[in-house]
Amino acid sequence: TPEYVMNNVKWGDLNSRTKRLVFKATGDSYGDTAIFTSVDGKSLAPFTSIVHPSQTHLLANRAAQCQTADAAGVGGLYGYKGAIVCKSAIRRLQVWSANQG
Repeated sequence: TPEYVMNNVKWGDLNSRTKRLVFKATGDSYGDTAIFTSVDGKSLAPFTSIVHPSQTHLLANRAAQCQTADAAGVGGLYGYKGAIVCKSAIRRLQVWSANQG
């Protein structure tokens, strides 16, 4: 899962129809579950994180304050179509362990 942390990104010269984010920009699976998170409170405003639509488990987590981009009214803007937008920061936790078998 690629994770992109955005800080002080300026979108001023782009109109609302210009894609800001692209999930799975290449033909491979890299990027399928990408997470974009703003650490400055501005780069993805009014959201803090935008994640791939396959992360539907976040929609059930009230603490994460997530909804689909369409439900948030931004589905047709910035290339967010189908994405999940969150007011909270979404991060990846990867746990490694020895063989448990």
